[in-house]
Amino acid sequence: MYELAAKEHFSALIVFAEHRFEGESVPDFDTLLASNIGCFSYLTSSQALADFVSLLSFLNPNHDRPVIAFGGSYGGMLSSWLRIKYPGSVVGAIASSAPIFGLPLTMKGDITHKGEEDVLLPNDGAMDGAFHVIGNAIQKNVVGDQVEENHCFDNLLAAWPLMKFFGQFAEGRHVLDQEFKLCSPLESESDSMKLIEWAQSPWFDLAEADYPYESSYIPFALGIGDYRLPAWPLREACHGTSGLSQNMNISIVGNRHNVTFDVIYGGNDSSADASNLILHVDWDKVNVITSNAINGTDNQVVRRLMSSVKNAVAIWFNVTKNLDCFKVIPAVNAAAPKTLTIPRQSESMKKQHPDSYLCMEKLHNDTVWTSLVCNENMFLIMTYARGMGRDFFWPPSHSRDQHRYNDTISNRSNVEEDYMLLCSDPSGVYGYPDKSRVDPWSRNLDDMYGGTRIDTNSNIIFSNGLLDPWSAAGVYPPQQSLVGDEYCEMEGAAAFQYPCSMVQNITSDGSVVALILDLGAHHLDLMYSDPNDPPCARNARMIEEVYIKKWIQQWVDNITKRKRNSVEEESLIPKQTREYISIY
Repeated sequence: MYELAAKEHFSALIVFAEHRFEGESVPDFDTLLASNIGCFSYLTSSQALADFVSLLSFLNPNHDRPVIAFGGSYGGMLSSWLRIKYPGSVVGAIASSAPIFGLPLTMKGDITHKGEEDVLLPNDGAMDGAFHVIGNAIQKNVVGDQVEENHCFDNLLAAWPLMKFFGQFAEGRHVLDQEFKLCSPLESESDSMKLIEWAQSPWFDLAEADYPYESSYIPFALGIGDYRLPAWPLREACHGTSGLSQNMNISIVGNRHNVTFDVIYGGNDSSADASNLILHVDWDKVNVITSNAINGTDNQVVRRLMSSVKNAVAIWFNVTKNLDCFKVIPAVNAAAPKTLTIPRQSESMKKQHPDSYLCMEKLHNDTVWTSLVCNENMFLIMTYARGMGRDFFWPPSHSRDQHRYNDTISNRSNVEEDYMLLCSDPSGVYGYPDKSRVDPWSRNLDDMYGGTRIDTNSNIIFSNGLLDPWSAAGVYPPQQSLVGDEYCEMEGAAAFQYPCSMVQNITSDGSVVALILDLGAHHLDLMYSDPNDPPCARNARMIEEVYIKKWIQQWVDNITKRKRNSVEEESLIPKQTREYISIY
């Protein structure tokens, strides 16, 4: 954005508007509570949009300068909604990695999609979409790769049943303790399941942060600190020193889509030598086929696999480079952007203003996102399922007889219980809606912003990187075409060519488009340009610049048309606007 704004034909002012309840934009909790108003009652996306419009009116009172909204992630949702709800205040919007199609009524509602396993549809309406994207991402080659083999997906899928099996007996747990270098030994089978959750948790973050250069952006955003992940961290986890992408002589035989298969550790088929360990997976159950299974603890393939998984996830868990052992605490991810933890208030404040203290504690040590979700029922369900037969996670998140989102919310008591787990307010000071009002379909947001009914809108670019799990809820045309050898030419002062499949019309007139980055991580197009950027990032920024110039020209043309049609042309068009038109 800085690079774009500095160009002579824009010379634009960049304004970062602080979201309410972030930074210094926090209301006086004592005043709210004294009026019997919950401290987070006024924390909604619609109120945040109204804040931004008020700010724009203050900065641009005569609306004599065109305004372009930019945003990534939740900010991308806001930028698109700002253009949708307030088209008179912003002339266009760049909505990068904006998962607005992840709400229940914008998706098809399948828990998983049993289509062609090698075909990636970024948003096929399934609840396991985010993890399907991650599975596809680890199988992609990045720019300049000379990868001859990539067994990362299969090796990870094979690791989880093995860890569950080893967790069932003491000798197996001891192997897990050793190979994962755990700070505290596993004591039970349930501990081994926690280890599986731990080892699976960073893959979302690694995919989200799969930038082509070293970056601390995602670790810092999640509160870990200013520590840099390596360039292409997802690739590094698979192809780096972990060796996880190598052929470990592990075979998976059976029906993966139905999660019914055998895993052979050291052989190629089910008739492998009896010295090899063979496990049978049937949905969430794992059983031993080989009679000498206990000897699996001495199986070098098994030990190599466990050590490789540990080395892979250490890229995230040991990003500080100062750990000698690992605590089984899962990575923070998959649901929301996080606010940074700051020191808690003093004990004197806790005694003098106990309710306000609870609010400040919640704000500082939890997330603004949680309150948004609770207040607006903002349920992004493309992260709600995994391990259902088309990613490398296991065990399945849902039972075999559940196929649709509606199946998961058919029991109202369970819906309310899940809501209370997220939106607990034991002291009654947060102001969250009562559990009786929870709407698992997020209907209010669908009504407010239009859901998939965006064909009447204009001047929005929805950009998504296909390495980013959030792209599973991105905006795409109904008929998606992500591959193709054809190139198109973007006309303008500096004409350039780009893959035609990058730009796809959402509206029939092409005023709302999807911009697809095949090697893009989380809103890569909004980052500073870098020599290591893949071609899709460079093309995306040039395409966005062309569209922004077109939007501004439309604004200028409209002002000029008003000028021609007006008898009192000078009085209708402020001097500042006339100067802008003449410059542009």
